[in-house]
Amino acid sequence: LQRARAASWRHGQASSRNFVSATATHALVQRGVEFDNFLHRSNFRGSPTERLTADFSHAFFEALAVVTDTASGYSQLLIRPDGWAESWDQDLPPLCEMWRGRAYPEAFDDGIWRTPRTQISADALQRLVQAAVALSGAPESVRIASRRLRRIAFRESREDSVLDAAIGVEALLGGDREEITHRISQRAAVALADGFPPSTIYDLVKKFYGVRSAVVHGRLPRKWACKLGDHEVDAIELGEFLLRELLNSNVLADVPWTRDSLDAQLLTALEREPPAALE
Repeated sequence: LQRARAASWRHGQASSRNFVSATATHALVQRGVEFDNFLHRSNFRGSPTERLTADFSHAFFEALAVVTDTASGYSQLLIRPDGWAESWDQDLPPLCEMWRGRAYPEAFDDGIWRTPRTQISADALQRLVQAAVALSGAPESVRIASRRLRRIAFRESREDSVLDAAIGVEALLGGDREEITHRISQRAAVALADGFPPSTIYDLVKKFYGVRSAVVHGRLPRKWACKLGDHEVDAIELGEFLLRELLNSNVLADVPWTRDSLDAQLLTALEREPPAALE
């Protein structure tokens, strides 16, 4: 396994990406994938084929971003054929490299792999499995949101991070042309009402969208922070927090909410008993 994973070092030189790959601690294994036997026609290099994709890996790491704020990713895709292989070497298992690249935050290349690793709790691990299963069958709007949440960790500019968070929130709660900020803020307040005061969420979403609007319209915000009472919260951290909480409340629910169900819930809360009829 380590022989197959080892990166090629030329003339004694190695990029930081090789070190990131070498310090990987876990392997994500997908079993039972079927594909044509084409190894005898190529050296199995280059882009994955249509039937050998990274979709499974993407879904897992999106779920990891939803359940925790742990930065992670991968740099290799390997394949172990069952019952046939291109060749064997000293009876080693026929493990072949399908893809190598950067599917992790760029900060990893700057030496973050030297720092202590973040442990994931047993409770978070259970929720991770639940989220991964839910995402695999989730509507496209939810998958767009989960992809955008993961991409925040990959961005170099603050503008791109804000837009990723905004696109994710809009994918979950948007869809209306009129008064989008007001409608999204209301829906977010209803969706997160079990864990946060609705008025606080409504206010935070509106303030985050103030920063988002400045970026979308081609001007830098005067401040990259959103004020809540006497405290200020970084807009990127706020957008990432809102998007993660919304995804958690959706994919971990017994019955995932939709925009329509949030609107219906809001209207139900406003209903009052009709006045008693006069005799």
